Amino acid sequence: MAKKHWIEAAERCLEESSDVVPHEMNELDWKVRLSEHKDRLAEHLIASANHPNGGCLVFGVADDGCPEGIDQEAVARIANTLANLGRDAVEPPIAIDHGVVEFRGVPLLFVRVPEQSVKPVHRRGKSVEEAWVRSGGTTRKASRQEVGALMLNSATPRWEDLRASALLSLDEVNAMLDLEAVATLKVETIREVCGQRGYAVGFEGLIGYLKRTLPHSEVIEQALREDVSAFPEIALRELIANALIHQDFTVTGAGPMIGIYDDRIEITNPGTLLPGKRPDRLVGTTPESRNEQLAASFRRYRICEERGTGFQKVVHATEIFGLPPLIFTPLENAFRVTLYAPRRFADMSQAERLESCYQHAVLQYLSSGTLTNTSLRERFKLHDKHRNQITNLIGEAVEAGRIKRKDAGSGKKFAEYLPYWA
Repeated sequence: MAKKHWIEAAERCLEESSDVVPHEMNELDWKVRLSEHKDRLAEHLIASANHPNGGCLVFGVADDGCPEGIDQEAVARIANTLANLGRDAVEPPIAIDHGVVEFRGVPLLFVRVPEQSVKPVHRRGKSVEEAWVRSGGTTRKASRQEVGALMLNSATPRWEDLRASALLSLDEVNAMLDLEAVATLKVETIREVCGQRGYAVGFEGLIGYLKRTLPHSEVIEQALREDVSAFPEIALRELIANALIHQDFTVTGAGPMIGIYDDRIEITNPGTLLPGKRPDRLVGTTPESRNEQLAASFRRYRICEERGTGFQKVVHATEIFGLPPLIFTPLENAFRVTLYAPRRFADMSQAERLESCYQHAVLQYLSSGTLTNTSLRERFKLHDKHRNQITNLIGEAVEAGRIKRKDAGSGKKFAEYLPYWA
């Protein structure tokens, strides 16, 4: 019969703790026999259940680390006692596992205490402060700070984590699956790439991959032909870094995602906008990070630009490249930024024109300037003959409450405009 999957790791741990100078480890606590003090036994169970990846109790090992062995009667008594304690003396209850293994010629009893997802594990009928942890190879009572940390690492089991059936062998699972049908399943996604590297070391590779994947156009400058990406690199860098920095790590089953389509790029991160933030005030707003330490690391590694100027640089780049406006979309439990491919003014929708007008006014205001008919025509790359068309657009933006006149007394020809909130 094959060994249980956790026993081999426990044996390696016991081997390591027995070499050179015998010592107990946080993951492994050895005993020569069962203690008569059930309260202390319960504390050992609690400490192991609170420990990352759980822990093991090994019976039949003397205090000096020398294996002495254990008999069948002791195995039954120890397993029964610990199982009862795990059920009756601990909250939430612990289900232990055990196995007898020959180690250096003698039988030893290994008792596996799995890490509990709901923490802190504590004495039944007592407060959560009656919790224990493993530290320096010993079991001691948890401090209030450690209790708080355990609560932060507590998680209610999700449906996917629950057992679908009794434990089955691999052959039994394969027999229940229609593997041929699974192999024929197809999705419409052309390619799906999952990141495997850390943010800092993988960021440049991600940007390089996007630059190779996204469409390019050929531009001739000074008699030289040059490939130019349809999307500004600075915009990709800032938007992706922003999604990584501001993601909500408490949202399970989700992560930052980049969707590449024929006409746009969608960058989505889990988590809603922080309280007090509005989609139309993100450009140039006072910076506020959900994950401040991560944001500081990104700035230190020069992955993103200086604090608070990211969206401002993105909007500026969209204007230079002739892109439609940046679109911010709050979702139920996520936030999405959409970057569209270059599009002529004539091909933009009225909503896109109005949003472009507003974002241009914001950009001009943050640069100590104002929106004018001339500056907006330059933003859309239009000739002077389109002045009346831009004048009408500005008027519609004013009526929509997106921008306002700087000086109501000046004539329309030289009128200057500000964002509605300025």
